[in-house]
Amino acid sequence: MQKDRLKYLLKNYSVAGLSETELAELEDWYNQINYGEQQLDLWILEAGGEDVIVNHLYEKFEQRNHQQVKTKSIWRTKLVAVAASIVLVLSLSLYFYLSYSVNPAKPVLQGVETVAIKPGGNKAVLTLSNGKQINLETASNGQLAQIGGVEIKKSVDGQVFYNAISGINSTGESNTISTPNGGQYQIILTDGTRVWLNAASSLKYPTAFSGNERKVELKGEAYFEVSSNQQSPFLVVSNNQTVKVLGTHFNINAYPDEPVVKTTLLEGRVIVSAEHSHDGKILSPGQQAIFDGYHISVDKADLKEAMAWKNGYFMFKDEDIYAIMNQISRWYNVDVVYMAKFDNKRFGGYVSRSKKITDLLNIMESTKGIHFKIEGRRVFVMK
Repeated sequence: MQKDRLKYLLKNYSVAGLSETELAELEDWYNQINYGEQQLDLWILEAGGEDVIVNHLYEKFEQRNHQQVKTKSIWRTKLVAVAASIVLVLSLSLYFYLSYSVNPAKPVLQGVETVAIKPGGNKAVLTLSNGKQINLETASNGQLAQIGGVEIKKSVDGQVFYNAISGINSTGESNTISTPNGGQYQIILTDGTRVWLNAASSLKYPTAFSGNERKVELKGEAYFEVSSNQQSPFLVVSNNQTVKVLGTHFNINAYPDEPVVKTTLLEGRVIVSAEHSHDGKILSPGQQAIFDGYHISVDKADLKEAMAWKNGYFMFKDEDIYAIMNQISRWYNVDVVYMAKFDNKRFGGYVSRSKKITDLLNIMESTKGIHFKIEGRRVFVMK
């Protein structure tokens, strides 16, 4: 495979998609590299241009080809990461500049983890209208409860879904699903709408929708795939903002400790309006509304950045340290203590959310000018 061909396949894997023939060609090539997972993860984060990435992978392929070593494993998830790294190099000007290359350097993080700080996972609590709480992490699969004409179940893959029981009327009582720090969860509402909740978030919704609208209340962040219903618009209320849709895909970031609410549209059309205001903004796919508590502005969205959390990644695009540590705090369930001011410290990068917190902080430390110390579940940020 020529380098130009490799560059084309890697870039279009994430951007435009590949045909079945092209996909088979790329997978066959990649399987022959036989990279170790940790080695590849570290290398993907290494600073470098598009050509550096292609050249490095091509050289690795040539080495493996000469040794005539093949593997039957299809590292499709790793292929996604490589392709994504190509796209990111093309679009980001700032990266985590590492002090090591393929071989990891000795960790520079201070302190010792007295508590095992693991990445987040599927954790949530479901609160029923009668006040009963169900821990969804430990609850058995199958039926969780029945409220009137609605059955609530947990699937084998860790989702909660609501089913209307034919012939039984539903009262539409409110339920709330809440994720803690270090949690995420997916829920399917009675109308078929799918919602993915990020860490430290909650969604309040009726067990069954009725009337001429479907209204839910969000705190934190969630991605919605709304089931279409032209006669009953879907409303998401969050932080004095309302998003009105008929059927579409969008993400809302409305954490109370963030300065703005961001609504990002992937498909369809939505209307974003502020509370007590009739001047809504209509979004088209690829746009993002930013609400600062007073005004709503609309700009072009970075869809990969907005959807990174749902796809299992942190993506920082010239972010200040405070915004980054907010995400780290929520996902790893840690408290952050700043020992100095970092007004001009900004980072960019793309890191798996499955990484240990020490791995992530070591990468950030390697950029110089910032240090971390872990004591229990507290992370100290120092110069």
